[in-house]
Amino acid sequence: MSKIFRVSLSRTKAEVLREASRLLRENSMEHAMTESGGSFTAKGFTGSFRIMEGHAEIEITQKPLLVPWFAIESKIKSYFV
Repeated sequence: MSKIFRVSLSRTKAEVLREASRLLRENSMEHAMTESGGSFTAKGFTGSFRIMEGHAEIEITQKPLLVPWFAIESKIKSYFV
């Protein structure tokens, strides 16, 4: 079961993409970046993200069974505050 999270952004698309790349590297996540987003996988998580002006959409396509969706949403939103 996958889930999409939408987050409002206060920074530019370029700034968010740079920060996303840095966070993925720091967390040792395998990832591929594009001009408008990317994909990632690590520790039982698989997903993708798209960055547009004003908001981001993060889709989690696979997660560990014991990790609740609300915890994932909280962690994702903490990256964008």
